[in-house]
Amino acid sequence: MRKGPPNPYAHYLEGKDAVKSLATSPKRLLKLMEAIPARAMKKPMAPGKWSPHQLLAHMADFELVMSARCRLIAFQDNPTLASYDQAPWLEGWKREKESLDETIVRFLALRNSQVALFRNLPESAWRRFGTHTTEGRLTIRDLMERTAGHDLHHVRQFAALASRGSGTKGGQV
Repeated sequence: MRKGPPNPYAHYLEGKDAVKSLATSPKRLLKLMEAIPARAMKKPMAPGKWSPHQLLAHMADFELVMSARCRLIAFQDNPTLASYDQAPWLEGWKREKESLDETIVRFLALRNSQVALFRNLPESAWRRFGTHTTEGRLTIRDLMERTAGHDLHHVRQFAALASRGSGTKGGQV
């Protein structure tokens, strides 16, 4: 019954329970961040790419957008789901001067709230949908699976960076 485009992150989620993945990946992400030197948390991962701190801020922003969309679908009939361009959000985030610890707290609060929503939705809510301005009809399940796959995609980036780290604590920038 899916009408929107395919999930670009579906291959990261194959065979995994999306809610369980969303619930457990923050702990894994924080563990990986411990292996990234503090100085590396501020540096772009490659020319023209984001730093690990910026990447985590992007993940928190993505979580916020997907959370709002899921709640719109859960609590309203066929809401319109606006598109979101990640680049201006990151520019806005830079003006906020959010510390790494603040970014971590924001990401965890949003994620915990989202997992609670998914775990407590009645069965009928999983059939609800909204209409995205460019992607068409999307269900809560579509958004949940996209968020889980997106998460796993970025966790892999952190894992690659951590494998090159020195083991110095990355928690303080």
